[in-house]
Amino acid sequence: MLRLVVTVSVLVLAALSGSAPLIVCPANLAAGQTYYCFLSVTNQTTAPSSLELRQATGSSSALASAMPDAQNPGLYRLAVPSSVAVGKYVVQLPAGSAFAALKAEVSVVAETKALLLESDRALYKPGHTARFRALALSVDQLLPQAATELKFEVVSPDGFKLVSNSGTTDSSGVALFEFPIAKEPLLGSHTARVTLPGVAQGAGAVKEVSFTVEEYVLPRFEVNLSVDQSHLSVGGLSSRFGAVSSSSSSSSSSSSGTEKTIVSGMVSAQFTFGEAVVGVGKLTVWSPIMSWESGYQSDSKSAGGTQHRALAATTVELTAARPTQFEMSIETSQLTSGRTLMIEAEVTYPVTGEVQKGTSSLPVLYAGNDLQVHLAFEDGQDVFRPGLPSRVRVELTKPDGRAPTQSELQASGELILKTRRDTVVYQNSGSEPDSQALEPSSFVNGVLSLDIPSNVEDRSCCNVEAPRSTRAEYEKAVGCCIKSMNIYVEVKRPGNSYADRLYAARDKTSDLCASRAYSPQGSYLAISPPTQSSSGDWVASLRSTIDLTQLKVAEYMIVRGGALSTSGTANITSVSSTSRYFEASLPVSVPPSLSGDLQLVVILRPGGGAIALSASAKFTRSLQLPFSLSASFSVQEAKPGAGLSVSIEAGPSVATGSVVTGVRAFITSLDRSAELLGKRAAISGEAILSSLQSAAAGAAPTPVAPKPWRDCHVFGEDVMVAAELAEGMKIAQDTSQTSITDDEPFGPELHPRCPRPLFSGTVCWGGGGGMMVEMEMMEDAGAPMALAAAKSNTASAGAAPQASPAPAPAASVTVRKFFPETWLWTDVALSPSSGKSAASLGVTAPDTITTWSLEAFATSPEGVSAVRADVPLKVFKPFFVEIRMPYASVRGEDLEVIFAVFNYAKGSNSLTATLDIALPAEIDLADGATSIQLQVPENGANSTRVRLRPKALGSWRITATARSSSSNSELTDAIQRVLTVRAEGIPMSETRNVVLNLAQPGVARENISLNLPINAVNGSGRLSVLAVGDLLGPSISGLDQLLRIPTGCGEQNMITLAPNVYVAKYLAAMGQLRADVRQRIVSNIVVGYGRELTYRHGDGSFSAFGTSDSSGSTWLTAFVLKTFAEVHASGLVSVDTSVLQLAAAWLVGLQAADGTFQSVGMVIHQEMMGGAAGSKALSLTAYVTSALAKAKAEVAELVVSGLDQALQKAGAYLSAAQSITTYTILLREQALSLAGLRTTTQVAESVLKCSSRGLSGRRFWTNAGEALQGSESDHNNYGGGVKTLEVEMTAYGVLAMTSAGNLEHAFEGARWLLERRSALGGFQSTQDTVVALNALAEYAMAAGRNSDLVLKVANEAATNSVRIDASNVDVLQSMPFDTKPGYTLLEVEASGKGAALVMAEMKYNLPKSAFEPCYDVEVNWFGGTTETIVALQGCAIPRENCTGKNLGGMSIMSVGLFTGYAASQLSLQSLKEAGVVKRFEISDERVDVYLDELKSSGATCIQFNVTKDFQVWNTQAAVSEFYEYYAPEARGESLTRFEFKAMSADVLNSPGVAKPSSPSPSPSPAVSTQPGNPESQSPSVSSSSAHFYFSVRLSAVISGIASTMMMLASHA
Repeated sequence: MLRLVVTVSVLVLAALSGSAPLIVCPANLAAGQTYYCFLSVTNQTTAPSSLELRQATGSSSALASAMPDAQNPGLYRLAVPSSVAVGKYVVQLPAGSAFAALKAEVSVVAETKALLLESDRALYKPGHTARFRALALSVDQLLPQAATELKFEVVSPDGFKLVSNSGTTDSSGVALFEFPIAKEPLLGSHTARVTLPGVAQGAGAVKEVSFTVEEYVLPRFEVNLSVDQSHLSVGGLSSRFGAVSSSSSSSSSSSSGTEKTIVSGMVSAQFTFGEAVVGVGKLTVWSPIMSWESGYQSDSKSAGGTQHRALAATTVELTAARPTQFEMSIETSQLTSGRTLMIEAEVTYPVTGEVQKGTSSLPVLYAGNDLQVHLAFEDGQDVFRPGLPSRVRVELTKPDGRAPTQSELQASGELILKTRRDTVVYQNSGSEPDSQALEPSSFVNGVLSLDIPSNVEDRSCCNVEAPRSTRAEYEKAVGCCIKSMNIYVEVKRPGNSYADRLYAARDKTSDLCASRAYSPQGSYLAISPPTQSSSGDWVASLRSTIDLTQLKVAEYMIVRGGALSTSGTANITSVSSTSRYFEASLPVSVPPSLSGDLQLVVILRPGGGAIALSASAKFTRSLQLPFSLSASFSVQEAKPGAGLSVSIEAGPSVATGSVVTGVRAFITSLDRSAELLGKRAAISGEAILSSLQSAAAGAAPTPVAPKPWRDCHVFGEDVMVAAELAEGMKIAQDTSQTSITDDEPFGPELHPRCPRPLFSGTVCWGGGGGMMVEMEMMEDAGAPMALAAAKSNTASAGAAPQASPAPAPAASVTVRKFFPETWLWTDVALSPSSGKSAASLGVTAPDTITTWSLEAFATSPEGVSAVRADVPLKVFKPFFVEIRMPYASVRGEDLEVIFAVFNYAKGSNSLTATLDIALPAEIDLADGATSIQLQVPENGANSTRVRLRPKALGSWRITATARSSSSNSELTDAIQRVLTVRAEGIPMSETRNVVLNLAQPGVARENISLNLPINAVNGSGRLSVLAVGDLLGPSISGLDQLLRIPTGCGEQNMITLAPNVYVAKYLAAMGQLRADVRQRIVSNIVVGYGRELTYRHGDGSFSAFGTSDSSGSTWLTAFVLKTFAEVHASGLVSVDTSVLQLAAAWLVGLQAADGTFQSVGMVIHQEMMGGAAGSKALSLTAYVTSALAKAKAEVAELVVSGLDQALQKAGAYLSAAQSITTYTILLREQALSLAGLRTTTQVAESVLKCSSRGLSGRRFWTNAGEALQGSESDHNNYGGGVKTLEVEMTAYGVLAMTSAGNLEHAFEGARWLLERRSALGGFQSTQDTVVALNALAEYAMAAGRNSDLVLKVANEAATNSVRIDASNVDVLQSMPFDTKPGYTLLEVEASGKGAALVMAEMKYNLPKSAFEPCYDVEVNWFGGTTETIVALQGCAIPRENCTGKNLGGMSIMSVGLFTGYAASQLSLQSLKEAGVVKRFEISDERVDVYLDELKSSGATCIQFNVTKDFQVWNTQAAVSEFYEYYAPEARGESLTRFEFKAMSADVLNSPGVAKPSSPSPSPSPAVSTQPGNPESQSPSVSSSSAHFYFSVRLSAVISGIASTMMMLASHA
């Protein structure tokens, strides 16, 4: 396939031969929107009065008319009526005009808008309310759209929809939404989504943002770290290849002669209210560890997905005066080029004990790699045009991104630009690349643009117009034509006789590849991106191989996304010539408000019937807002509770200069502490620019890959314009003509004006980037997020609901208790005044001592603008008190709470402060005093620690009041914070699920019985009931990760293409195929379809390497036939039916007399065959029969001689065959069903007989003899036994049940499949993934989503009801119930029609374990109560007397933490990276670790580090548990008392365990298997046996459809 210039992917072009005008329109037109079409009339005497939008067939009237723009007659403005239905249409000249047959086919999609969505912050706590603003804009000019109905949804981490409601935009185009977060939500990343109707049909619009729900406390300060060095240099590639010999960085030698490299810089810390932190800073240099390295357990950590080890560390004292200088020396021999070091600064504020971190990266480079290059063609294209120079931009940078100085360039050596040219016949290529010296003095800020000359081609062997009907003629005619150029830069360093290649940083390009542009006659035009002069005029440069002195004018278009922005005709000026080409200038008009990624397309018409020349250039223009916007606070500093104002001003219109009216501004203000935890999704200038880039993309039409030479008869003079606008374009064609499908570079003449391409396939596979492989791997190594530190630091902000009243301080002191994380979330109308629009909003400062950001966006009839204030507001008082305590406590235990008093009163020196603490009756003082005097230094703080003992569950307010002994009345403060108290004991839960399915209107009833044990901890019982109507909704998450661009050989290409087809089918069935996803799928299929055709044989068959193989492959051809038939039926991509006919005919020709199909050719990738790999005639015949039957059913126009007879013969063979495995039965039955040789009922009965019934209403299929007594427990997980074959078989079973209308049994199989999807969305292989997705799609379509029922749930005390209908079928609805000890009977009644899943869960705590354990759980803590860093080990040992275990499968170890201790996220991360753990989750009181494997004997242990954050006395025992992921009844628990052990030798020698006294902050953890029950490690464990209450916490495991949330149970 000829690689063409990629320009606008959604334009269509219509033309006819002769002197017909050229019409260019967007291929996708959204109803209700306005677009421009371009009409070229330079070869016409008069311009038409209008263009018309008409139906593609059968209509004689125009639906809309496009009229010439008054300012630009080449642009025709087309307003598509909202009433126009989705479908195919044409844009044409008016009926009766000379060229009325000239038609551009377009697609009208559902009315759409551009959507923006913002949240009020990035992180929320349980019980908070998340707030959102959605902004709807027109896709053409981004104008606000009023009265637009939007759907708002929030999706939980497990894929359930938690809320779904509708809202309508106001006159400003904005709609407001809220999401109240539950008090016990599933923690993690949630998705908020706003949707415009039509997305499910591939139209509409959608915008998503992420936010996180966590238990956290806000950080009170941030760490600033800067490193003096931009990089470190070493003289060898790697320690693996030889010793490091030198370093060009600061270095020294020790007394022993060891060479050292210095790392230095500055570190400081700053409170969020702006004052400096005086504390202790620990600096560490971390180096990434590669997979082949080992032995670094004791001083290692994990960050950014990579294991690290410490190279150096130092400690410094931070002062208030200025940043502190640090310096560390590293043995140079420890440095390895290609890696990125991480410099970490950990700062501790001793007054409160808070710890925060900051990081910086420092690359280590080979001595020759301290200069990086980025190459790009000036016009942004990836083609060269013979006869014209190619202009290349060379940008040199240092590793830190700055431009090198002239002296640095001079010192680097001789810089050389290399160009290698490859010809059509490889032997004609030159042996050495061309060289061009790059003079350092020519670079300006590291940038140089230069021309690469075009070689003169020998016409005797490069004549594009010469006949080439045979390969011999082809090689003779064009053998020496250049087909591609590769460009790169080398440097020859001083003293070297050789040159080194310069590499690029990540996301940059160091190796350019350009393929030859297509031109029928060998003439070319090239243009440069337009530039703007100081006077505001825009000019582009032209170069052409034709004489520009003979031309007066040129036409041009400027395109953005999928829309034409402007066009024009301009005089060609300043024509000059060289010996090879002509040059000129072309003035162009760029509208003032035009922004983003743009493309200039220029057309030259030589006249006389000659083909027009065309070229394009990409350029980017920064965001041009329609009006300026400013926002500011009236003061820079205010006291808590003080009044102030916010000012918003909108400047005049950029387009007209007049005052902008109708402006409304939307304001947001955040606490700096909240911003440190994560960046919120905001409607900002960046978001507006991003929307500009994609606003006009629309839904992708059904594409046909463009081949200008095929359709030369409809392009006429504009074939080169077609080449510029072609790739994925729909080009209007004369339907009376037959389209040419020949892509070969030689053969019969296709068209006298358009010769064949010079080469087939792709000659450029992408440029190079990145410095070295190791550098790529390490680039993202970074520090832990602030969230990890926030979980264990300062007190919770904001008052929790239902908190008790607390004793108030003296009336003269105002208590600070308003601590929002988002302060301002409001809007205001602006009024015109004095040449601008403005507003002032009165506000009251919150009580938090911090700084507050100010952001705003504003809309008007002119568009949207956004701003962030340069100066934040500082809320501050010179004397204040703070409380630091954990997020939550456990009833009955003592915890340490820190009360700190800060003094920034000028001239106060050291003052005496009286601190009074007021406690509610529910909290006792265990140790310390409630009134104390503190000496507080000026510009500093002092603190006291007290022990508190909570006695009751709930949220309780603690008040602290500080007064200075000074006479200054302002030196007083009072604060109130909330402490949450949780129940003690072992968390337990009992879950029951029921599915009510009403196929016909009626009533269905079920009862659910749940027990709250009498001995449950008082106050710990909670009963929740959840209901959802969409049983498959959560399965959608993760599917987009299966969408990959097809690549590789014929088999690999299909392996990556097929999932795209079935993901599209599944999402469409679920009503979730969004426009962006559809377009991505279509693009991937187009690439894969075109690529697979290159592996096609002349007889219609396919093989892995095409004609290089001796014959086609039976298996691959059947796979291609079936997949392409489904593609054709889906309407996503047009498939040439002749391809399907030839493939089917070839397969029919392989049939033997007995009905079997012959196996021809080989299959390299056996995994694509699924369970049929290696099987004999029966499986092969069934597979081929299914493919042929599917093609016949899906492609109505498929006509293959002998197909029906072949299916009959195959059916007879299959019916008579004696199958010995379940797999062959399933494959046979599917084939017979598709061929119509058995009824769906007969097939379902046969298939059901060989199924296995699993736990909790699941059904699966497995081969006889392979299952352990058919038990589902051996087939319930990916880590321990479920094979790809079983997934494939169960999918065939679901298909059979669904086809027969047996949805009850189909649902059982669908549930089993959903639980086995991997975290990447698929299953284990291509075959089982495509079959399973197809089965789930068919089930979803059959089950439907049209429920309309009322669900009532009642117990003896209350009745709750919810309605499930089309508006909320996929929303997880909750119903509250009170509970009391004993059994609770829930009566569930559904009335109406449809299905619902009801999940009831009883949660409670027990004082001790309540069941006979299958595992002994042992937890040890190593270190001491005074250590700040300790080690923890948790072990699970299986018991022999427990039956029904799922040994070897996925399991969860949930390790309880003592209050005041926090798990090291970095330590746990390395467990995941090592591949031993699938996932871990950290909460305030426990760590859940997901294990892939568990040995059948011995102890499986995990080790990780824990840090002490708070002092706690009378610490309660911590509960730990272990349970099997898919069989949670196989479990064990322990209650570990607060004791520490000395590190024993066997534990110390275990991988990943370090001494608690080790200075390293985070030793590497590991999982180890020990032989037997190690008594020497036995902890203090309390364990007992009793009745097991089925299931565990809802957030971990729930049965029924809730199991779909367990995405990581299978291997990716």
